[in-house]
Amino acid sequence: MRNSRGIAVIALVSGVVLAAPATAQEASPPEVSVRAYGGLASGAGAEVWAHARLRTDLDAATFFGQFDLASAALVVPLAGTRRTFVGVRAGYELEYEAEDGAGWRGSRLSQAVDGSLVGRLESVRGHAIEAQVGVEGVFRAAPAGGSDDALLPTESIGLRVALTGEVALWRELALFAHAELRTGAHVTEIRWLPLAALGLRYRF
Repeated sequence: MRNSRGIAVIALVSGVVLAAPATAQEASPPEVSVRAYGGLASGAGAEVWAHARLRTDLDAATFFGQFDLASAALVVPLAGTRRTFVGVRAGYELEYEAEDGAGWRGSRLSQAVDGSLVGRLESVRGHAIEAQVGVEGVFRAAPAGGSDDALLPTESIGLRVALTGEVALWRELALFAHAELRTGAHVTEIRWLPLAALGLRYRF
């Protein structure tokens, strides 16, 4: 059974999803943005607006082949439009520690859930900035680490902070930079999970 801290994080994430307003919204056509990036992490992702009040974020990335992740999140605007809004996010991330050094102990797989506040501001020219701040929980089946490392615990709680900036280049093409820090127990040696990347985004 999860301890009380783990239960609290999962309850928070569930509450984030249920926090969306139930009132009917104006009809909006679906919209998809795709992105590819490189840097401290390299990968690809997508943002899908099914309608005006629900964005799905998908990502898959690798850290030099030593640490891989795949994530999915729901972002719900509480006020504003698709382009400029204040809202909430519920996220899930599956992580795999691919370090092949001798003496590895414990589980290579871990899971993280998060609940965050989201703020986005986009200009009429297409330049944008988005910030996300929240809490996360990280879970694994057994303590994990190399022979020379302190073991990562089965459960940990941390903060999640992310900042994305976009500069419109041509029509729906934009250059973007993304930085993110998760302070749960994700990675051996440093524990925290930092991400910094630069890439291109195209909106259909």
